[in-house]
Amino acid sequence: MPKSKKDKQGAARFETYYALQHIVPDSEWPTFLKTLATPLPITFRITDATHDGHAAWLEAEAARLGATRLPWYACGASTAWTFAGESRRGLRAARDAARDAALRDFLVSGTTSRNLSRQEAVSMVPALLLGAAPGWAVLDACAAPGNKTAQLLERCGPGGLVVANDLSKKRSYALACHCAARLGVRAARLVVASGDAARLPGPDGRFDGVLCDVPCSGDGTIRKAPRVREAWACDGGDRLHGTQVAIARRCAALLRPGGRMVYSTCSLNPVENEAVVAEVLRLEPTLELAAAASPLPARPGLTTWAPCRDDGGGVARLDDDGGSRFPPKQDAPPLERCLRFLPHDGDTGGFFCAVLEKREAAPPPPPPPPPRAPPLVDGAYRPMGADAWAAVADFLDLAAAPGHVMVRSEHGEAAWLLSDEARDEASRLQAAGRAVEHAGVKILDRRGGGAAGGMPHRLCGDGVAALLPSLGDKRRLRLDAAAYAALLEDGRTAAPDDVGVGSLVATLGDGELPIVLWKGAQRSASLMSSADDVARLRGVLGRRRAEQARCVLS
Repeated sequence: MPKSKKDKQGAARFETYYALQHIVPDSEWPTFLKTLATPLPITFRITDATHDGHAAWLEAEAARLGATRLPWYACGASTAWTFAGESRRGLRAARDAARDAALRDFLVSGTTSRNLSRQEAVSMVPALLLGAAPGWAVLDACAAPGNKTAQLLERCGPGGLVVANDLSKKRSYALACHCAARLGVRAARLVVASGDAARLPGPDGRFDGVLCDVPCSGDGTIRKAPRVREAWACDGGDRLHGTQVAIARRCAALLRPGGRMVYSTCSLNPVENEAVVAEVLRLEPTLELAAAASPLPARPGLTTWAPCRDDGGGVARLDDDGGSRFPPKQDAPPLERCLRFLPHDGDTGGFFCAVLEKREAAPPPPPPPPPRAPPLVDGAYRPMGADAWAAVADFLDLAAAPGHVMVRSEHGEAAWLLSDEARDEASRLQAAGRAVEHAGVKILDRRGGGAAGGMPHRLCGDGVAALLPSLGDKRRLRLDAAAYAALLEDGRTAAPDDVGVGSLVATLGDGELPIVLWKGAQRSASLMSSADDVARLRGVLGRRRAEQARCVLS
């Protein structure tokens, strides 16, 4: 389809504006533009979310298909990969249907197994620069779609906490679903809130690290979304500048003395990048811009730039009015310490990062008051009633809850397991009026059809691994390999006569590959897991049998 006049004007404004900014030397300009016109290579992370060997198989399958590991990526037990030089869009354009189908099937299989997440390579960098460690409390201020949140949870470990916030309730919910599916028990340390990041409630100084990946014009994503270039205008970044400053300042206030914050955008525009960093440093004297080693090729930040306005099909320089969009004239911070990621340097999208640290000399904030009980309205997290939990624990033969069991209504239709830190943070946010969309890992759901004949709840697959160490023998089936394989094939297995209606947990042997069943009025128990989970477990069993057969033959 031929481009419209408006499309051509947007592309022309983009080129004129960035030529004025001198973001690359003149000799590199043709290469820069040529790279922008090529699709991004396929990149993804593999995480052992299911703890059943499937992640290792995905890594082997990725290598077999020609993917290579990104050697600079180190984040917990996850690995990052690329099909270098290959994109789905490029394969379709080349009409290589066989290769396109092979990569599509691999990516879909990995995603549905919950062990693979598609993520652009340079988007993985901010979480690495933050350097979160086990036990850290971390805020992801503008978190959707959740890939960076998942990276942070992988690093924070036991005793840690990740609070993910997004302006949109819908995006916050999708983020929670993404993280719960891929992180299982680790999601007990996650709290997801929705609302304006510039108005996140206190107390201040309570986070060890803050990831401030602010809303931006997104012109660094042109390789993925070419329409961004065709619709480009100067006011895209100008309109967001004030919002970006406000969010970054609020995040700085929430950072503890000695803590670290990463400010990032997927924009090339200095008005959204260096200008924001300079203004935040001017207004927040306890912050300093740190020198950071980049895992990917990066250029130093700009120290001068030229804000412009849209002028028909072109752009025109603005007169310097001393506003925060312009380069600072006095006491300029060392903006060259910022990191600019350009598409032709590392075959990535465009990106910007700045690492900011709060000086220890800042007076410590007063200790936060004990969190008040959340308001007793539907949707607020509150402890499950003692009698209700006692009935659940007795029915499931649970020795103890491995955390705080919380519900979201007085009727307790569902229940979530939260760590100490997540429980306190959810209560604190709710008491301050912030909407908490999700917290912890879901362990119980309301059983359909009423409570007659058994417990009025059913177990949820995501939470079974958390409950398994405390689960007694009353509602547990230990199956040998043949019986477990038959269960996956038939969708049901025999249950003892003395087991009443309700949820059961079947495991391979003493505790491997836990899976949820439902025992009805019949003598058999039926699978409650998704078709994707069943397919993954069949693959795990099949590969184990094949490996055992090879060992016998050798």
